[in-house]
Amino acid sequence: MKRYLLLAVILLVTGVMNAQGIRVESSTEKGLSLHYSLPKVSVRGGVPNLPSESHYIAVPKGATVCLEVQEHGGRTLGNIDLSPIAKMIEGADISERDVVEIKPTTIRGLDVVLLKVTPYRYNPKQKTLELIQDINIDIRFEGGNGQFGEARYLNPDWKHILRSIVLNKEMIPESDYYSLLKSNFDKDGEGCEYLIIAPDNTEVLALADTLKAFRQKQGILTKVVSLSECGGNTTTSIRNYILNAYNNWAIPPAAVLLFGGYYNNSGIVPFYHYTIEGDYASQRYATDYPYCDMNGDSLPDLSISRITARNMAEYQAFVKKTIEYECNPPIEAAYYNQPIISSGHDENRWFIISSQSINGFYRNRLGKNPTNLYMLHATSVDPPDSIWSTG
Repeated sequence: MKRYLLLAVILLVTGVMNAQGIRVESSTEKGLSLHYSLPKVSVRGGVPNLPSESHYIAVPKGATVCLEVQEHGGRTLGNIDLSPIAKMIEGADISERDVVEIKPTTIRGLDVVLLKVTPYRYNPKQKTLELIQDINIDIRFEGGNGQFGEARYLNPDWKHILRSIVLNKEMIPESDYYSLLKSNFDKDGEGCEYLIIAPDNTEVLALADTLKAFRQKQGILTKVVSLSECGGNTTTSIRNYILNAYNNWAIPPAAVLLFGGYYNNSGIVPFYHYTIEGDYASQRYATDYPYCDMNGDSLPDLSISRITARNMAEYQAFVKKTIEYECNPPIEAAYYNQPIISSGHDENRWFIISSQSINGFYRNRLGKNPTNLYMLHATSVDPPDSIWSTG
């Protein structure tokens, strides 16, 4: 049966995945040999744009990563002023920095390191920029159990995601995930692939069960729990419930749906709130992101989505449209060729630049014809394209 899993869009910051810089020379369970060639460099007026490339590399569970770097073909440019960009780099003096760095973390049970190549050194006093033309990078895995990832986390959708973001994707095993599912059923074990968390309301829970039945028919193991089963409608209790499921269930959730909005004063699946100090005042914003970050590294370990219904009619509409759309999706090419990109415009913010980056990806990489919609802030100029941002 064809499987559908409502995975939220996951943006993993992996640099330019198809850049011409990094080339894999060899890859085994013991490590990788890589070669980096600096792309063509030109010096023009304007804001500096220095080359940088990052990739994730899968690591055996518990292994130590050893890095050996050999630099070749240095070239030094004089009278280069990088003061606009130096403020953005940790440590203004980057004349002694390592051109290759690794940072370990774990994504969905897979140990990885983020390999970052910045093939230059800058001396702010002498205003000289040293470019490294060629770099040989040897990465060795020492110790560990020799296994890449954990079978119970390798849900097919997540295995596809993990393989798409690591350089040595062939190391991620072809685990028999469905045997694990069957074993879970046979042993009456705890777990699900798709977890729905809903308010304590009989009508709302019944609709959540309707969506569960639809997912089960698609072959997706689904579970519905109420806020009281999670320990209450607080962000802490909900995240702890998800975290326990992720760490301890035989089948950890691959995706979580927050079936959450106000209904008859029965409570809401709450958003997290963060406060950020801005240029003019503190900004407080709501987000569901911490519910899917299981180890605090700012990367998702499961997918998170939310039905933002405020009353029973909206709950019914959301469920009805979800099922109808997945049973009868649009098949006209024009439907998928004309995405809509919307953003607000505020003079001291980067909303327009962000939306135009997405617009460029759709047009130049995917060949789409997006429509751009802008909403002006009260203090913004009109039209918005007359100024990008004073920031």
